[in-house]
Amino acid sequence: EAALERLRDGDRLAVIMRIELDCKYEEIREALGKPSVAAAQMAVSRALVRLAEEMSRGRA
Repeated sequence: EAALERLRDGDRLAVIMRIELDCKYEEIREALGKPSVAAAQMAVSRALVRLAEEMSRGRA
């Protein structure tokens, strides 16, 4: 949870919407103001990478 809080707002929202709320990428696209579903998918993917990095920093 601490790692999630360290993410930028948009990254945090992307992760929460996709993982916790199981939102569709179209919903995420709208919430994040992305131009396409593909852009929303990429945003979620990048946010998950950042979350993993933050989680590994927390363990070090």
